[in-house]
Amino acid sequence: MDLKQNFTSIYKKYGHFKLFLLFIPTTYIFYFLQVYIEPKYIMHVKLDDYIPFIKYFVVPYVFWYVYLFWGYVYFAFYSKEEFTKFIKFIIYGALAAYVVYFFFPNGQDLRNDISNIYNNDIFLQLIYSIRSTDPPANVFPSLHVYNSIGINIAICTSSAFKDKRWVRIFAYISTVLISMSTVCIKQHSIVDVFGAIILSAIMYILIYKLSFTRKVDQDIITEQ
Repeated sequence: MDLKQNFTSIYKKYGHFKLFLLFIPTTYIFYFLQVYIEPKYIMHVKLDDYIPFIKYFVVPYVFWYVYLFWGYVYFAFYSKEEFTKFIKFIIYGALAAYVVYFFFPNGQDLRNDISNIYNNDIFLQLIYSIRSTDPPANVFPSLHVYNSIGINIAICTSSAFKDKRWVRIFAYISTVLISMSTVCIKQHSIVDVFGAIILSAIMYILIYKLSFTRKVDQDIITEQ
């Protein structure tokens, strides 16, 4: 009986962690799209040619991985409600992007050749490593930008940071730098960035303003 009560108590406190399981099917879907969907539309506009390649922007680009991981862990422990909204923003946005990738298979041709010069430069080495594992396909909208906007929204709407202006400023700056990094190291077209912003605005309205699927959210929270 004590064991059952302990399990029930733990589940009530951490049961919302099961939402992490949603990343399993979404990861497989993304893998399928990367492997089997051939880009037919190239995302390249004239403005892209005026954006310089700046290798140092690989730092905020890579920081995105740490930043996003921190967001998942922090909100999972801090608030069931805020975590649920954050995860739904990320997952629903990803699924919406996957629909675009499937029906509008896209890619980019912006990557400059660094194969002969990357060996002696840590920044170019990082960029080379990223490119070797991330083909220039399924770029519009940019999920790198979308997810960074998502964590920015989570932070700026969280009660935890209501009186911590410096944290919100840091979140805004991080989002801007990460978004800039995607075009400055030629991982994305500027069009991909705007696509992510539009998708973010739609999902923000649905999930944070209109309480999209509120009943599902409430069921997840109250069952804890």
